Amino acid sequence: MNCIECGKELTLDRKKFCSYECSEKWWNKKKKASGQKSRYDIEYNNRVKKEALYHYGGNTPKCVVCGYSNIEALEIDHMNNDGQSHRKENNYASGRQTYIWLRQNNFPEGFQILCANCHKIKHKKRLYKR
Repeated sequence: MNCIECGKELTLDRKKFCSYECSEKWWNKKKKASGQKSRYDIEYNNRVKKEALYHYGGNTPKCVVCGYSNIEALEIDHMNNDGQSHRKENNYASGRQTYIWLRQNNFPEGFQILCANCHKIKHKKRLYKR
C-alpha cells in the first residue's frame, strides 16, 4: 500500500500516509478545496490579531468601554466610524486584512480595542442616530 499524498510505500504501522507532513499536506489541500481554513491560516490570523491588540492595548489588551480582556472576544475598531470606507478604499473585506494593514502602516492612530459586544452596540447606536 502507498501513501495517498506522495505515493511512497507505507510501513506496516501506517494506514494512509507515510509521514505527518504528508498527512498535513493532504488535509490542507482538502480543506482548501472545500473552503475551510488550514491550521496555518488560523494560527497566522491569531498572530496578526494579537500583534495589533498588544500594540493598541499594551501588556493587557482590554475593551476601552467595559474593560473585558479575553483576547478571543476583542476587536479593533475604527474610532471615526470609517471602517467600511477604509475597507472599500483598500479593497479588502476581512479582519485579517485590517490587522495586516495596521502592521504595514506602523499601527496608525485612530483605532481602539472593543470587545465584540461593545463593538456591536457602538455600531447599532450609530445606525439608529441617523
